[in-house]
Amino acid sequence: MFVRRDIPWSWTFYYAWPSLLYFAIVSSAVYGLRRTVDTVDLEIPFEPVLIMGTALAIFLGFKNNEAYSRWWEARTIWGLGVNYSRAWARQVLTLLAAEFRSVPSPIRSTRSR
Repeated sequence: MFVRRDIPWSWTFYYAWPSLLYFAIVSSAVYGLRRTVDTVDLEIPFEPVLIMGTALAIFLGFKNNEAYSRWWEARTIWGLGVNYSRAWARQVLTLLAAEFRSVPSPIRSTRSR
């Protein structure tokens, strides 16, 4: 899992160059064959592209929904922690004895900000 937001291009190129080289060679061979042998008629049927595109859209939709659900769950858990800590600090300040309330403390100075 990548934690950093900035991934250097050198890492991307280092891991992707074999695939890039392979597809560049295959694409050049197909292009050269098409230019030299004019009898080859390359045609891509529409149905497989349509089916794969639909499947990819559904897959990405579910992955996006799953990521949003994880983010929302983390947000609610973080919010619960913040709310509980605020409630605890409020209870501590309320339950302090009167003589301790007049003494400056880090909690009171943080609360007054």
